[in-house]
Amino acid sequence: MSFVYFPSKGETEEEPSTRLAKNLEDLIIKEGPETIGDFIAKPVMGAGGVIPPPATYFEKIQAVVKKYDILFIADEARDNVCCDKYNIKPDLVSLAKALSSAYLPIGAILMSQEVADVIYSQSNKLGMERNIPEHVARVAPWFQDGLKAFAKISPIIGELIDIYGKPLKATEERVKELKAQ
Repeated sequence: MSFVYFPSKGETEEEPSTRLAKNLEDLIIKEGPETIGDFIAKPVMGAGGVIPPPATYFEKIQAVVKKYDILFIADEARDNVCCDKYNIKPDLVSLAKALSSAYLPIGAILMSQEVADVIYSQSNKLGMERNIPEHVARVAPWFQDGLKAFAKISPIIGELIDIYGKPLKATEERVKELKAQ
């Protein structure tokens, strides 16, 4: 059996790309596009022998995933240059080893403007609508006072030393027995 990137006997270099894109589309249809969040690909497989894709592979694969609104993620953790070489236009790109020649534990994610716009427009919508910082400032004194009042009557063993933390995050410090120093 030949490696899937390589043409089978009698195939041109482009024919595996067409076959693989059709296989992918058939699988997407079978599973249901709504069940698939993304397609992750290494532009050039490294550990398997530095195997480049056949002609038009990524062009055809990208067309399929775009048709079904599936994110295309390029795993460039090792190389960082193959997207340009193979005209890949991913939604996300993971970068790592090549950023520092693997000398430092460093990584990054690049994203398309379309993905960035979705994250930006949806990430803090509720917080902005409800003005969470103003709400926290308004209820924090009530929370702190209530916590202190409860701590004084709480059946927890030990004497209360202090309650600290602000605004809606707090801890209390207790000792089993308070001794004069």
